[in-house]
Amino acid sequence: MRSRGTAVLASLALITGVSVIGPAGLMAGSGAAALAELSTFYAMAVDDAHDQVFLSGGPGSSFLQVHGFDGVQVAVVADQPGASDLELSASSDRLYVALP
Repeated sequence: MRSRGTAVLASLALITGVSVIGPAGLMAGSGAAALAELSTFYAMAVDDAHDQVFLSGGPGSSFLQVHGFDGVQVAVVADQPGASDLELSASSDRLYVALP
């Protein structure tokens, strides 16, 4: 059985272009949601190598979003309740997400 952290990592690896085959859980953004529309977020990780910003909703929330540097949402990792702290690896090929 795969841990939820592995599922999130695999899904986010697909976003950042790393060759990892994993569960889908990733939905392309419609482009309608923008950073300016968010009222709050718990944690943020900035990926300069891929011009992306990762946002988590924290406890009591289930969102994990990916936005381009232009502020437009490009993807969402679904079904990650409580996704909180984020840590991007030094090589920018892995995003670690704290889950309860």
